[in-house]
Order: sequence, then structure tokens, then C-alpha cells
Amino acid sequence: MINSLLVQRSYWGSLATLLLLLLAGCQPVTMQTDGATTVDIYHFSDYHSHALPGFAEGDASRGGIARVLGLLATVKATNPNMLAFSGGDMMNLSNPIWSDVYTCTEWSWFNGVVDGMALGNHEFDYGGEAFSDCANHTTYPLLSSGLVYSDTAQPYLPEYEVYEVDGVRIGVFAVAGDDFPRIVRPELIPANTRWLIGEEKLARAAEIVETLRNEEAADIVISIGHQS
Repeated sequence: MINSLLVQRSYWGSLATLLLLLLAGCQPVTMQTDGATTVDIYHFSDYHSHALPGFAEGDASRGGIARVLGLLATVKATNPNMLAFSGGDMMNLSNPIWSDVYTCTEWSWFNGVVDGMALGNHEFDYGGEAFSDCANHTTYPLLSSGLVYSDTAQPYLPEYEVYEVDGVRIGVFAVAGDDFPRIVRPELIPANTRWLIGEEKLARAAEIVETLRNEEAADIVISIGHQS
């Protein structure tokens, strides 16, 4: 699934906080003001290592990594005001077998195409060492405010990133679902880390939004996190 969000921003200096919602196909969600700057934001999630096209909803050619890459790369080559984000779950142990053989080899294929990726609940399917190796082969940031060191509560990954597109500052952050501690086996995540959930997670997300608004001077704030 790929979602395109079109944002037109007026220069009145206020901030809109947008939550990207996944829609079937490539239907755009549009926010318009009286401004002249348009930013196209594409978002996809839950790839689950389905590298080959499959059958879904009566369509025998849904998905496939080549199709997604081709679409995003074509748009990015012709549109300087385009950003693309992954919402996470870019691996999946044993479902299908692709990642059991190739792990995350396609993560690097998105270099120069994807601008950021949220940490999903399947990113540690092969353990912390495998995840670190995967992350080391990407040039785009992997974001999460949901995984922190147990003793200090400092984030394990960058919590947010700020992008500037045609004068518009866009703050992007990611959170984890409250079900992560249940569905991610504890022995797979890095040592001395834990998940932020519930009120603690919401409080941290509010802090990040305030930081993006007041310190980073973001015009727009977007959550791309793998929130359930």
C-alpha cells in the first residue's frame, strides 16, 4: 500500500500535525491552504518481505518490491518536492521465506528513494545484531521514540528528523505500538532496552512534537510510526 499526501502550506507560521493513514492503492489525502508550496508525501507500511507481486482483493499483481521502487523512484526523479517514508515491518521471519534467505537486502535498494523509515515490530525478527547490520546499509534514517535504554530512557534510535522542501520545514517522528512488548520477543531486542508504551509513550510523543514546533521550527509535523 502506498499513500500520497499532498500538503499546501500558507506562510502564517502555525503548525499542522498530520497522521498519515494508509489507503488502498495510491489515493491522495490532501490538505490545502492559501499558500503556493506543494509537498507530495508518499507513505507505505507493512511490506513484510513480500518481494514478489501477489494476489489480493481480486488483483493478481498487487505489491512487489520492484513495482514500489519503480513508482517511488520515478516520482522522485521528476518531483523535487516529494518525500517518501516507510512505516516499518520491512522484514518478516518465515512469512514469506524471502527474508529467511536474504534478510534485509532490499533495504539498501531504497537508498536515495526513501527519506526515512519507522521501526516496526518485525525489525528485530532476526535479533539485534541482524537489525544493526541492516541499519548500517541504509542512508536514510531509521526512526523510533519507542525503544529506549532501560537505565536512562534515552532513545536507541533517532526519534525524529527534519526535512526542508522548498522552504517548508517538515518534522517527522515515529512511535511504537502498545502491543510491541507482547509481540516482539524480549530476547530479540538489544540488551538493556525496553519499549515505551501507554501514557509514557504519549508523553514522549508530546515532547517530540513540542521540540519540533518550538526548537526545530517545523511548519508541519508528521507521525510515520508503527502505531497499532
